[in-house]
Amino acid sequence: VLLALALAFNLLLSWRATTNSQATPRPESGLGARIWQWVSNLWNGGPFDVAVWALLLGSLGFFNTWDYPIYLGIFALIYAIRRQGAHERIGWPWVADVVAMGVILLILGVAFYFPFYFGFRSQAGGIGWVGATKTRLHQYLLMLGVFIFAILGLLTALGGRFRGQPAEERRLSLLAQILGGAMVLLVAFAIGQRWWTAAFALALAGVTAVLLIWASQLRPTANGRAPALEDSSLFALLLTIAGLLLTASVEFIFLRDTFGTRMNTVFKFYYQAWIVWGLASAYGVFYVAARARGGSLPARGAATAWGIALATLVICGLSYTAAAAPAKAGGFAGQPTLDGARYIEQYRPDDYAAIQWLRANAAPDAVMLEATGGSYTEYNWVSAHTGIPTLLGWGGHELQWRGNYDEPARREPDIQTIYKSVAAAKTQTLLDAYGIDYVYVGQLERAKYGVNQIVLRKFD
Repeated sequence: VLLALALAFNLLLSWRATTNSQATPRPESGLGARIWQWVSNLWNGGPFDVAVWALLLGSLGFFNTWDYPIYLGIFALIYAIRRQGAHERIGWPWVADVVAMGVILLILGVAFYFPFYFGFRSQAGGIGWVGATKTRLHQYLLMLGVFIFAILGLLTALGGRFRGQPAEERRLSLLAQILGGAMVLLVAFAIGQRWWTAAFALALAGVTAVLLIWASQLRPTANGRAPALEDSSLFALLLTIAGLLLTASVEFIFLRDTFGTRMNTVFKFYYQAWIVWGLASAYGVFYVAARARGGSLPARGAATAWGIALATLVICGLSYTAAAAPAKAGGFAGQPTLDGARYIEQYRPDDYAAIQWLRANAAPDAVMLEATGGSYTEYNWVSAHTGIPTLLGWGGHELQWRGNYDEPARREPDIQTIYKSVAAAKTQTLLDAYGIDYVYVGQLERAKYGVNQIVLRKFD
């Protein structure tokens, strides 16, 4: 992700106004020449650059399918900002230019990793609408408030550069006016529904987007008075908008999965917002500090107060880092160890002895059977600590990652039959069908399936 963002920032910084005709040989005729010319009309670097971008951005989908559309979108927006100079005005040719590049990158990014997508299966089941359960504003600020505070400082410092400029230079472009008006309507609707978190995120996104569009279209005048923003500031604004839209979107929609709630979407999108806001906030700290050095005494005082407040928030957040480890470890009252089986050795010595025996004696290709149970419980300890595969682990996790419960539902009755039935022949048939070498009977098996001496004699 960081590499993709670095590539995008490089695009913003090193825009080439001339073609690379001398550096890169081009086909003279035929289909290749027409394709080359078409791509070159979009980007002066030629098809090679586009292919490299698609290869890198497409790899994000291979690693994490949530990443690809997010960072492809950021990349396309940066391309849109830089292509403004190639068009006399912001209109349909500019929109078509940006859409064409986005579609090309999307198609190539999927094509380069087609073997992965060909066999890819997902539990995703379409888009769902969020109901009455919304994120409360204090929860939102508790999770992301440090970043938001840093970003507000950056926006204030950037906005301060435009005070005192002539009215002509402060006039918003048509695109900024349209977007600003649309965001005002969305915020008003959210406030009317008492969706405070959505209203806050959309309002801040609208202000940031208007500033980005307006500043990206400014051109230095002959007297140098037009306060055009640096490319780095535009990049930070774009990352800010991406994080705001990601966190605001989960107030309205989510990706359906086996849970049927927005839990996973919130987790994934907040994680992405954490990355882009972390970068934007770091730049915000640098920018405010750099601007304060050359500012007036009141400006330096305000920047200092803001910095102290931000440092206080960061330290408060880091208190979790200091407190979490001793809290989770019971105040380090026990003997410290890196042995994950120490607990079993101390409190379940019979299970520990069985685990050690299986480690020493089981064949590398052995298969065992133990009781199946709920996620994050003591079930399936033996298979986990020996590495010997069992017939079924945590059913809930199987459902989550397979996207259906067909195979676990087929195996659960057979496991129950093996542990509860007194019919030796039927048990033998199931053991042979699954290739089971060891049947484990411990406290969990006895409690869940009621294994008694009659059943145990069956295995003899």
